[in-house]
Amino acid sequence: MEVATLEAEIAEVLKDIKSLQQEIDPLNEQYETLCEELKVVEESIGKSEVNKVIQTEHAGSKAHNYDDAIPPLVQHNHFDDSIAKFFTESFQNGPKEPTTYEPTKKKQKLNLVV
Repeated sequence: MEVATLEAEIAEVLKDIKSLQQEIDPLNEQYETLCEELKVVEESIGKSEVNKVIQTEHAGSKAHNYDDAIPPLVQHNHFDDSIAKFFTESFQNGPKEPTTYEPTKKKQKLNLVV
């Protein structure tokens, strides 16, 4: 009885593999087509031009100013003047150094209840 169950499960797994292969084949063809198109575009405009475009896109995305890291909604919509400092001071002065943990010098005794 176990052999029949295992054979049925194997048949089901093989069926799943075939269906996945049918899904993957068109995607592989699409990938190859896109790679060929990219190659043609790179050859037509030159790789140096493509690299310049990529570098300028990456350079533009880097946040050189700390205000760029704050979303505009948070940057310009303060709920109250008393909390406005929490949205501006930390970024104007630069990132804060992480605080270090300093253990207490006196060791406390723990009372264990048994």
